[in-house]
Amino acid sequence: MIDANQWEHLLTSSLSHLDIFKFTFNYMYKNNDDNNIQDKFNRFQNDFWLGQHWFTEYELSNYSATIYTIPYMFNSYDFQLDTQRYSHQLVNTFDNVKILTLYHATLKDTYLCYFSNVTSLTILPSEQYFKPRLGTQDMRSLKKIINFSSLKHIGISLKFRLKEPSILLRLLQDLPQLSSIMVSIRVLEAFSYDTELCEYLNKTIKKLDIYKYGSCSFKTHYQLEKFCKIFSNVEELKCNIDRMTDLLFLLKHLSKLTNLKAYLWSVNDYDYFHSWFKNQTCRLNILFDMKCGHRGASFRTPFWLETKHWIV
Repeated sequence: MIDANQWEHLLTSSLSHLDIFKFTFNYMYKNNDDNNIQDKFNRFQNDFWLGQHWFTEYELSNYSATIYTIPYMFNSYDFQLDTQRYSHQLVNTFDNVKILTLYHATLKDTYLCYFSNVTSLTILPSEQYFKPRLGTQDMRSLKKIINFSSLKHIGISLKFRLKEPSILLRLLQDLPQLSSIMVSIRVLEAFSYDTELCEYLNKTIKKLDIYKYGSCSFKTHYQLEKFCKIFSNVEELKCNIDRMTDLLFLLKHLSKLTNLKAYLWSVNDYDYFHSWFKNQTCRLNILFDMKCGHRGASFRTPFWLETKHWIV
């Protein structure tokens, strides 16, 4: 598959009129085989390939290698840890990428590439760090590799800690099209005293994901009430719910909500809950769908509830 000579023979003998040729090849290799892999990949950059304007880049990481034609043809890209890129300087490689996932530790290598059209960004922590912090320098590094003017969604791993509310506020202010965010509810709670940040969140965020497996989004009713005030304009919400009454509270107090995905961890009687919820929401003009999970040791059934609230 990664034999450039065989590809050249096939293309010249059987596909001589081919103008566009795009590919991505992934290869798993042993740690002591990286020189051999580089030699194979470099053969895709000889006079034949350059003459056809079929340019390539390749990446080497621990035990895996990837070569692809450029511009990179997929709309999503994962910037992996411990990856060495052998890049081509003639074109903007990642113009097609709309969805970008990168690790916090890769921000120190920001000079390696630029993403001009990303609309969705997810930042992940390195596994060796416990609750790493995102700070001002990280935001500066992001600006060097991403065109902030096109970003509509940002996902910040729930494992991150933000040093201060001004970090999140400055990030929001630098992203003029941002309307969707995934972030820890604990971060939002910790910064709820910051009036300017809360007002900005209320004005800009229409889609919010605060779901975390095994952790209730709202531990007290006070937290729930404050959340509904801060995010009174949210239209789509994904969260964890422990109490059935909290579910109704969200639906009644988030007047602009059109879609709610709630994970209910413990419901003693699924049939009872289904009937109860249907009766409680019959006047709210809501359509809903429930998907059961596996029964736990306590014989309580976890399931997803998705509602669509049609505003008339």
